[in-house]
Amino acid sequence: MEQILKETNSHEADSISNLGLKFNPFPRSGIADSNSSDEVIESLPPINKETMSEIVGFVKDSLFNKNPREIDPYLSLIIRGDYGTGKTQTLFFIKWLLESLRGENKVNPYVVYIDNPGLKLSELIGSIINEIGQENFKRYLWDVFLAHLNKNQSLLEQLRSISKSNLSTLFTEESKHLTINEYVSYKIFIDDLYKGVDTKKRKEVQDALKVAIVKCFEEIAPNTSVAIYFYDLVADNIGINKTWDLLTTGSIKEIDKREFHILKTIVEIIKGLGYTDFIILADEFEEITAGRLPKTEIDNYLRNLRTLIDKEKNWCAVFAMTGKALTMIEQFSPPLADRIKGRIIDLKPLNIETSKILITNYLNLARDNSIEIYPFDESAISTLLEYTEGSPRLLLKYCYLLIQRTKDEMQENVIINADFVKRYVKPLDN
Repeated sequence: MEQILKETNSHEADSISNLGLKFNPFPRSGIADSNSSDEVIESLPPINKETMSEIVGFVKDSLFNKNPREIDPYLSLIIRGDYGTGKTQTLFFIKWLLESLRGENKVNPYVVYIDNPGLKLSELIGSIINEIGQENFKRYLWDVFLAHLNKNQSLLEQLRSISKSNLSTLFTEESKHLTINEYVSYKIFIDDLYKGVDTKKRKEVQDALKVAIVKCFEEIAPNTSVAIYFYDLVADNIGINKTWDLLTTGSIKEIDKREFHILKTIVEIIKGLGYTDFIILADEFEEITAGRLPKTEIDNYLRNLRTLIDKEKNWCAVFAMTGKALTMIEQFSPPLADRIKGRIIDLKPLNIETSKILITNYLNLARDNSIEIYPFDESAISTLLEYTEGSPRLLLKYCYLLIQRTKDEMQENVIINADFVKRYVKPLDN
C-alpha cells in the first residue's frame, strides 16, 4: 500500500503533464456520464457526419419546420446500435442541442431524458413526471390551481369561510396572475390557509381543498381518475401523506390504461408554462424486449404505446435501442414500428478515421484544442480497433487505462503505440 501511495503522489501529476494533458479525460468505464456539463457534451458531438446530419434534420423539423394547420405534429427518431456504440451519448447531445435552441425563433422546447422505459407504460409516464422533478411538477400543478382560484371567487370564498384565514392578502390586484416564478408561492398560500386552525378545523380545510383541487384539475384532465392522480401528487403539501415514489413508479392501478390522458395533461401543463414543444428521449428501449417480460406483457406495453402515440400527437420522441429490439417490435406490433421508425440513425462500429476523431475530441477536454492524437500513434489506434472490434465504449475504456499506465513509465514523452497497447490490453476473445 505504501508503494502505491508513494508512486501515485510522486508520478501522477508529472506524468499527465508530460502528456500535455491537465487530467485523464477518458471515461473510466467508457460509459457516457449523465452528470456531464453542457460544455463537455457540446465538445463531444457525433463523430459520423451522416449521424449529425440526421440529428440536425430531426431537430429542425420538430421545432421549426411546422405547418400551423397540421393535426399530427408528432415526429419520432430511432437511435439504433449495439451495446456500447454510443446511443446514450447521442441522446445527451440531442438534448443539449434542443435546449441550446431555446429562445431562437420563439421556440422553447421542454426535453425529458428517460434512462429506462420501465416494464409497463405507466412506469414510463411515472418516469417522465419524476424526470421533470418532484418540486418542479408540484409547483406547476399548484400554479394551475392558484390561477384557477383567481378566476373562481366561489371556491376562494368557500376556503376562506372554512379557514377564517386572511386569504384576501394573497389575491389582491397585484397578484391576479400568479405564476411559479412570482413571490406568492403555494407554500405561503397553504401556510396562510392553516394559520391558527385546530386539528378538527385542519381536517375540514383539507377536505375542502381536495374538492377544490380535484374540481380544478378536472378542467385540464379528461376524467376524475386522472384529476385525482394529479391531486395525489400535491396532497402531501396540504398534510395528506402520499408516497411520491409510489405515485411515480406506475404502481397505482388507477392509472393503468389512462396513460394517454395523463401524458396529454402533462404536455398541456408544460406548454401552459410557455414551453412550445415537449420532447421525450427514451434510452435503453431494448429493456422491454430483453426477456424480462412475458410475451403478453410485451404485446400489452407496445399496444398501449401505439395507442398513446396515435391519440396524443402533441409531442416528439427519440428512442434508443438495439437492432434486435427494433426487429422484435416489428414482430410484436408492426403498426407501432411503422409509427416510430420513420427516421433511423444507425450507429456503426468505429474505423481508423472515426477513432481518431473520437480520441481527439476527448483529449481536447484536457488540453488546448488540437487535431493531434498524441500521446497515441496510428499503430495504437489500429491495435485498439482490432482488440475492441470497433466498440466506442471499449475503446474509451482502454484509452483511460492506457493513459493511467503511462504513469508507470519512467521516461518522459511516452508514446502509446501498438507495443504499449499489447502490454496492457487483451483482445476480446482472450
